[in-house]
Amino acid sequence: MRKKNYYQNYYHKARPDYFLMIPFENEKFIEGYNKFCEDLIKEYPKGFDENLLQKPQKLHITLALFEIGYNTRKLDKIIYILDNLEKDIKKLSEGNITFDFDGFSCFDDIQNTKVIYGKMIEDDSHYRLCKIIDLIIRNLVDNEIIREEHLNQFNVKFEKNVYSITVHLTLMNTKFLPKDYSYRFYSFNSQNVMNCINKLKLPECELTTFNLCKMAIDQNTGKYEVIKSYSLV
Repeated sequence: MRKKNYYQNYYHKARPDYFLMIPFENEKFIEGYNKFCEDLIKEYPKGFDENLLQKPQKLHITLALFEIGYNTRKLDKIIYILDNLEKDIKKLSEGNITFDFDGFSCFDDIQNTKVIYGKMIEDDSHYRLCKIIDLIIRNLVDNEIIREEHLNQFNVKFEKNVYSITVHLTLMNTKFLPKDYSYRFYSFNSQNVMNCINKLKLPECELTTFNLCKMAIDQNTGKYEVIKSYSLV
């Protein structure tokens, strides 16, 4: 019975291969992020694995995840939905959204960490961004692009008739480690890392676009492959 349930859960679990994200491409922010990484390595007592750090060209906020495979009709439908939402998204942004940092945190607990991220201050920009996220996810769910049973897996909450995510910028993740690492995907005690990065700062970053991307890397740029880009403001 256990084996049967395992395979049932495996085959019912979504395996996303496309995603919607907001890239961090501001030059001053990238300079600040590179300095943040350099300072962290200097501050850390010893043995910090730089492979844990996100590549600067891949910094982003994930808005939504999709399982598409070879279903080109589904991809076309997503593009159609986003095309029709772009004007409403611009209105909600009110011409400006800035990610201002409110310190750092980790998913799970500090003794068993896989992801460390930068938090966004809950200001007017955060409020407008959350309204945009609700609009996008609501339309994707209503059009059966995202199935309701996958919301939890995609870290989407639905409370008081609002769709929401934890707005965050991933800075470190054990899945960034090389494939030959025996402890790839394992959790780690992040106490020393948190002690170091809580002394550091990241600059604010104006967010201007959001991209529909494939979970594949463009070999020329090192960035995610963009299917279509949209204006956020």
